Amino acid sequence: MRSTLLKITIMRVIGYSSKKRDKLNVNYLHKYILLCLFVFSLPMLSYAQEEYIKATEQKAKLNFNKEKLYIELIIASLNEDKSKNDIIVLEIRKAQQELQKFSEIYPDRYFSEIGPEKIIRVQQIEADFRTKHRNEIYKWEKIKNLEKKFYDIISQESKISSAFQRKLDIIPSLINATKSDGDFWRAERSSVENIIKIMHQATSSGSYTNNFKSSNSTTLKEYQDMIRSLDTAFDNFIGISSKYPLLQNDYNFKNLKSQYVDNKTNIVAEQKKYNEMIRAYKVLTEELNPEYNIRIKPLFSMD
Repeated sequence: MRSTLLKITIMRVIGYSSKKRDKLNVNYLHKYILLCLFVFSLPMLSYAQEEYIKATEQKAKLNFNKEKLYIELIIASLNEDKSKNDIIVLEIRKAQQELQKFSEIYPDRYFSEIGPEKIIRVQQIEADFRTKHRNEIYKWEKIKNLEKKFYDIISQESKISSAFQRKLDIIPSLINATKSDGDFWRAERSSVENIIKIMHQATSSGSYTNNFKSSNSTTLKEYQDMIRSLDTAFDNFIGISSKYPLLQNDYNFKNLKSQYVDNKTNIVAEQKKYNEMIRAYKVLTEELNPEYNIRIKPLFSMD
């Protein structure tokens, strides 16, 4: 125990004891070697720091390039441009492969084990890079907002489509319900056959429920003309049915007629909401066009 304490004491005063010069000489040599190693390692440290900064910048560029491709992909989707969409998807795969190769050379631990002061430097480099490209990043935020509005419109289209399909289900049922009144069926057979003919034209190609989704204004106009033709014919049919008391007192006919009227009101309300969404969408696109040239779906004609 005493010898141990003695050794500790000697080690503490070794730098000040003139009686232990041999040990002091060893200590000086040790310091000299460390100093030499430090001096010779400076170029290596400088190179490591430089490589680290380059890797950080490269990582920021690769991530930003992928973001820009996603912007282009969203724009292609908004414009319903499938051919361009497919090309961009291939470019995104290439960008992901580049990021994968980069991560194999510089795995995540390369950036996580560099010490807190260098982690701050990483964040600063990435922040500087994004600031330099702030216009693209700003548009990225706007485009993400526009994308959300676009899918809200798609959802609204589905509501309108469902309402139209409901109308197509009600009309044949209403026509069948008139068979309970033989007088009506014999006298108004031509009106019934006209409605059946228009129904067949409207549904033969599925255009009645799908053409309104087209961005082509001509296609949409043809579709709306078809709707008006069917609605006019069936409204006349409903008007004629009011002349037949037996038919008006038929519970099934009355119930289906009420459903038809409610459905028609619902379609008008959903179309109005759709038009409001398109107008709001157009305002957002004006902040991004003409660079991205985003197409706007045509409005419903409510007259």
